[in-house]
Amino acid sequence: RCLPAVVDRLYEMLSGCGRPPSDVRGIGVSVPGSVDLAQGLMVSSIALPSWDDVELAPLFRRDLDVPVLVDKDVNVMAIAERHGPLRSVRDLLMVKASTGIGVGIVSGGALQRGALFAAGELGHIPLRDGTGVLCRCGQTDCLEAVAGGWAMVKELRALGRDVHHIRDVVAIALKGDAEALGMIRDSGRRVGEVLSAAVTLLNPEVVVVGGDLAGAYESFVAGLRETVYQRSTALATRQLRIVASTFGERQGLVGCAAMINQWITSEHAVDSAAGRTGREGRGTAPPSLRGAGGPWVKPVARVRSTAPPPPVAAPPAPPTTGRPVGATGSARTVLPMSPSDDPGMN
Repeated sequence: RCLPAVVDRLYEMLSGCGRPPSDVRGIGVSVPGSVDLAQGLMVSSIALPSWDDVELAPLFRRDLDVPVLVDKDVNVMAIAERHGPLRSVRDLLMVKASTGIGVGIVSGGALQRGALFAAGELGHIPLRDGTGVLCRCGQTDCLEAVAGGWAMVKELRALGRDVHHIRDVVAIALKGDAEALGMIRDSGRRVGEVLSAAVTLLNPEVVVVGGDLAGAYESFVAGLRETVYQRSTALATRQLRIVASTFGERQGLVGCAAMINQWITSEHAVDSAAGRTGREGRGTAPPSLRGAGGPWVKPVARVRSTAPPPPVAAPPAPPTTGRPVGATGSARTVLPMSPSDDPGMN
């Protein structure tokens, strides 16, 4: 039920912003679950299981003839970071600590999603010293079941606190509630225990912390730093930086906008707009978004020219048979590149 309400709200905002629908160039969607990019649907969502295997693009597009790009929430957050001050960082872990816990993995400049788009499910790694706590995924002792926002809400409600969401927990912690502060710091420790394995394995340059728990950043990250530096290898943490997310509560919005921006400046989109492919690709995910590489689209387009090629000067080398070096039947047009344009992002 929640997604149709979100779509209704989206179109209410569009009608109230004073801009015509024709100004919309695309719709970016961030969802709490693994996403099949080719189909634009969630393949596994513990938070919204009834929406698994349902194509989301038609729901969001309605009558607009625009692309709808869907990705996992923590991946969208990682994309946002690659369009901010950390755009030059090629190895990064984006930690989302909120109701659930996940991580977006940027390695070698490319967002890693995994063979079945399931990479980054940090919250469903079992803790080695668990006490049999049942997780909402059906397993026991998952990190999320001990350190996730929903687990803290459940525990604080049992203590008589009037909390309904992790944002409520953060709010009372910032007002000095000792129980809430202790839980948030311990959550950071627990997340750090599991994250340390990823730090040792992937050797990121930066770990970015975002999500609702980042609202109590000092308490949460104090615990996280403690176990990450304690349990990771000395070399992997020698130059490691742990920082707050760049865009805060706007992280998802910035990431969705970045996905659309990279699509509309991609070769596929430019070719479509130029009429080479007619209407092919409009309203669908581009081929560059249908593999593990994801939305790291280099905004360079090659548009074939109908004009004859310019004359080419003969090379200084002795004459040879065949076509002169450098002769071509097409012209290359380079669009202005975005700040995130990085050869490693393809």
